[in-house]
Amino acid sequence: MLGRCNLSYLPLGALTIGFPVTGAVEQYRRDLSLSEGVARVQFSQGGATFTREVFASYPAHAIVVRLSCDQPARISFNATLATQLHGKLEAAGNALILRARAPAHSDPSYVGSGQIVFNDAPDGKGMRAETRLVPVAEGGRVTLTDQGVAAEGCNAVTLLLVAATSYNGPDKSPSREGRDPAALCDAMLAPLAGQSYDQLRAAHIADHGALFNRVKLELGPPAANSEPTDRRIHKYAAATDPGFAALYYQFGRYLLIAGSRPGSQPLNLQGIWNVEMRPPWSANWTLNCNAEINYWMVEAANLGECHLPLVELTRQLSVDGANMAKKVYGVRGWVAHHNTDIWRQAGPVGGTGLWAMFPAGGAWLCQHVWEHYAFSGDRDYLAQVWPVLAGAARYYLDALQEDPKHGWLVTSPDTNFENSWRRPDGRSGWICTGPTASMQMIRQLFQNCVEGDRILGVDEGLRAEIEKALPRLPPMQISPTRGELQEWTADWARTAECQVLSMWGAVCGNQITPRGTPELAAGLRKIFDSAKWWKAGRVGSWQGSFQANTYARLGDGNTALEVVDAHIARCVNPNLFAAFSGYCPF
Repeated sequence: MLGRCNLSYLPLGALTIGFPVTGAVEQYRRDLSLSEGVARVQFSQGGATFTREVFASYPAHAIVVRLSCDQPARISFNATLATQLHGKLEAAGNALILRARAPAHSDPSYVGSGQIVFNDAPDGKGMRAETRLVPVAEGGRVTLTDQGVAAEGCNAVTLLLVAATSYNGPDKSPSREGRDPAALCDAMLAPLAGQSYDQLRAAHIADHGALFNRVKLELGPPAANSEPTDRRIHKYAAATDPGFAALYYQFGRYLLIAGSRPGSQPLNLQGIWNVEMRPPWSANWTLNCNAEINYWMVEAANLGECHLPLVELTRQLSVDGANMAKKVYGVRGWVAHHNTDIWRQAGPVGGTGLWAMFPAGGAWLCQHVWEHYAFSGDRDYLAQVWPVLAGAARYYLDALQEDPKHGWLVTSPDTNFENSWRRPDGRSGWICTGPTASMQMIRQLFQNCVEGDRILGVDEGLRAEIEKALPRLPPMQISPTRGELQEWTADWARTAECQVLSMWGAVCGNQITPRGTPELAAGLRKIFDSAKWWKAGRVGSWQGSFQANTYARLGDGNTALEVVDAHIARCVNPNLFAAFSGYCPF
């Protein structure tokens, strides 16, 4: 049942700027304003103060770089564009242009030595791309050649960087049916002509701030806010700095604003910041937790618009998901498994079924589709996404199998988040039926669809089917041998650390709460209390997220903070990106 691996998200290129700065540099400062979305470098040299500002403007669809000095004729540099793709650089008119072509195929990083295959024939496969760099100088002289941009003796220079690809949706070939990157770049640059840097900057800050400034979080006195971030991280384990936790939260909101806007792709496993041609896990969307975790905070963080790219991915994925449901499983609706890419492949990928056979990916995504309605109350939105929710429910109504021992309706075949089981007789494996997490996701989808039809009144037949099936889903159970929430319908043990996806019913749904289901809440807590993985440093990526959010949902803020503290102390880099696990060097 396994198919091909997904393709990778690749870096388009790099803008490199070289400055003829010699001699001592003083008062060097590098900062990022989260509220403005502007990165800045400032320093003094030779009696002058130099300032460099960079921002990625959503309204301008451009990256804007401003190089200035408080003294005239002091800005000189050489700039060029480069790419790891197959490309050609040339100067034309007032722009430096990099035309590039992506590979026809790239193997994932975890496939041996791997291959990156380019097809450079005129009609060859591979996405086309174009990047343009337009310098706007104040004073001095700027020259463009096929090697780059040279500025001499300018008062200030603004660099406008735009880029586009031939991608034309998941159902069209970018080489045969692609959009024209040159025309797209023309369209982006045209409205920027004549705009001053101050105008571009003001429009960007207004757009970014309209989202960022919706939420303020203060945790204690701001005394440490003036200290460099790398020092705060380094001292975090030994110091009381609750303001840093608030900063980390706001950095998460900043990343959502910077990387996920209506019309864009959703954040992938590298966010959108990938420099590798064979990035970890292909830098695509892993649907058995990573893609969704990017968006766990989005609605509560008052950034509902930033949720829409993931909603649109789900809608697009449902198209191939319907093919999979019909041609592979012979049922209605649509299904997605554990992984997808920009082509919205919905089937099981290659490798092993331990991760690929996860038929609940669509149900988990549908929780995000529903959450956007739950927070917004937008009935028109609910009507638009109803076919996605209803289609996912129809798949599970048809695909669930009757468990011969209990008569429950269960998924089969399935896997529990890449987690192998061990039976009391010592046998182990991964293939299973109806693991707790999958059934939590399906139960939540069914409940949401019942509520959705009560609101919209569009599909009483589907609602009746769901209401008939809901009581037949397996109940969550407490292990009689360990007192923990069971991960499978049988009382089997886990063989992997931290991989406790049954926390889904508490963290992502409303099926486990201390007041509503105290026995289940206690059983879930016992898993984490017994292992205390955060004390051993298992706090990177989803590992820390599972633990911290579970304790938070169970009402234990102090232990949740212990997990957050361990994560910051062990895994966070000076730029606030985080390593997957282990200690970070400073």
